[in-house]
Amino acid sequence: MNKTSLLAFILLIVTSATAFAQQTYLLHQSARVLDFPTIGINNQFDGNSTYFVGCVEYKVTYSGLSTDVPEQQEKLDFLIENSSSSYGLKRRHCFNEHGDWLHIYGDGKHVSKNWYFADTNEEYILFANGVLKYLINDKVSFQELKIARLETTGNKKSILGYDLQQVILERESGTIVEYWVTSQLLRDPKSYIKNKAAYSDVVLSKVKGVHLHKRSIVAGMFVTDEEAINIDEDVSLSELFILPNVALYKME
Repeated sequence: MNKTSLLAFILLIVTSATAFAQQTYLLHQSARVLDFPTIGINNQFDGNSTYFVGCVEYKVTYSGLSTDVPEQQEKLDFLIENSSSSYGLKRRHCFNEHGDWLHIYGDGKHVSKNWYFADTNEEYILFANGVLKYLINDKVSFQELKIARLETTGNKKSILGYDLQQVILERESGTIVEYWVTSQLLRDPKSYIKNKAAYSDVVLSKVKGVHLHKRSIVAGMFVTDEEAINIDEDVSLSELFILPNVALYKME
């Protein structure tokens, strides 16, 4: 796949959100009646590990590596502008003690929130126009996302006082993703072990931690940086994991 085709593929993904699931919709939509303890570090799953419960706030930057091909530069400029507008430059990732997660796109004009519920492997996406869509993450949608390389490197750095190590993911399409993580902020394995979307089960089993920096380079040109600016372990999460009472559609 050449760079122009890859950019077209990325454009397809960026402009048509991938999302998510129905089976427990009524349960999670009415979850306000349930008493969920949702503050702090959770260590109830095994005696040797603790799993992060709380929220991480990120600043997001979209950029591009220079190209001498006018058509590629035009598509690259569009991707940067469209991604900045659609998904915004502020993001928040939250994790509760059940292994569920939530991504909040603070200033996105296309996507508002994205939930994943570990018990049923269901994912929901709320668009900024109020439409809620879902699917079950029991299969990989795009073969281009196959893993070519996944390894921990010796590279290290520090963010927010945490010492981080680098995990590199390279997909067969040529996309490269850097995860910078620490063993002090581990994800609950339930948040990914059943999730086959984009091979998340395989990738996150290697990454393990909540990333404090993530850099994606697509087609060797389109760069997304997501860097943590704050970690909140004292946030009340119950309300955040209640799905909105809006029309629900299956993602085709």
